[in-house]
Amino acid sequence: PILSGLVGSEMCIRDRIDTNYAHLQQYANIDWETLKSQDKEEYLTKRDEYRQAQESIQQLQVKAQEAQQQQEREMQVQHQQMLQEEHAKMVSILPEWNDPDTQRAIAKSLSEFALSKGYTQEELSQLVDHRSILVLMQAKAYEDLTRKQHEVRAKKVKNKPKVVKSKAKRGKADASVSKRKEGMKRLRSTGHVDDAASLLEDLLKPQ
Repeated sequence: PILSGLVGSEMCIRDRIDTNYAHLQQYANIDWETLKSQDKEEYLTKRDEYRQAQESIQQLQVKAQEAQQQQEREMQVQHQQMLQEEHAKMVSILPEWNDPDTQRAIAKSLSEFALSKGYTQEELSQLVDHRSILVLMQAKAYEDLTRKQHEVRAKKVKNKPKVVKSKAKRGKADASVSKRKEGMKRLRSTGHVDDAASLLEDLLKPQ
């Protein structure tokens, strides 16, 4: 609410500055030397109005700058409060987060992981929400677990002894395949139901 009020105040001042600038435009086309020679009193009146308008703009600009500085200070305070709240939430879920060394180690690991997934340094510098940090931690943990499982499976496959079929079994298997090919070729040629039944029976035989 405080920050919202400051923003509204600064916008109001900016509007007043714009209004005063618009007011100054009416003096832009005045021929001051001619006016001074023809109507000294009007010249002095216009000159005082012009100076007052300029001073008013300068004063408003100072106020606008002060309002902006105050707004920036309030934003910094709110940002610090948010950082403290998010830190407390992380600690309540992960107590180790309260240890500076552990926190730096985790943050470094997560930063490297996030960068590898397409995050930018700027995005990471703005990442303070504890929920986003937890999501990154879960994603990294899942990827690490998946990689380890793949490595274990690959190691088992690599070390698994090869089973060499005997020549007799390979010959029998080759003959069976050849027989089936002939049966399929005969079925395509004749289309006879007996040929279809014979092929199906052969396919269903245990190998």
